Amino acid sequence: MLLFGGATKGGLASDDLYFLEMFGNEGKWNIVNVGRKTPGKRYGHTFCYLKPYVIVFGGISEEFALNDLWVLNIEQKPLRWE
Repeated sequence: MLLFGGATKGGLASDDLYFLEMFGNEGKWNIVNVGRKTPGKRYGHTFCYLKPYVIVFGGISEEFALNDLWVLNIEQKPLRWE
């Protein structure tokens, strides 16, 4: 499972991409290293997977509504958002 963005009680979640690694019935969240350039903090966005791409569209930042599209090819190394 992958997770990106969202809102918390204290504001917006980080702009890190998280991967849930499972060990039987136990899970551990890991940050995926995708370089410095990210879609940025946001909530209310669309986040989907269309092999081999992870796609982020729109959402709301701390300042305004977003209408941008970010793509990450998870089969191309090094990983980077475009």
